[in-house]
Amino acid sequence: MNKQPSKCSLIPEQITSRLYTIRNIANIAVLCPQEEVEIYVLQDVIEHIAGMVQSLIEELEQGA
Repeated sequence: MNKQPSKCSLIPEQITSRLYTIRNIANIAVLCPQEEVEIYVLQDVIEHIAGMVQSLIEELEQGA
């Protein structure tokens, strides 16, 4: 049988790398003492994480 190439342009290594980046950003935000950080900084970090996840989801859906 011929295996058809996947429509998804992302390979598992790219997905894993992006997920590690997202996890690392989230870990930094969690480890940062809240009394030393303004809430807007944490909101920016969370917004950045959400944007990265949304981008990954969209790319995966396009390839499905």
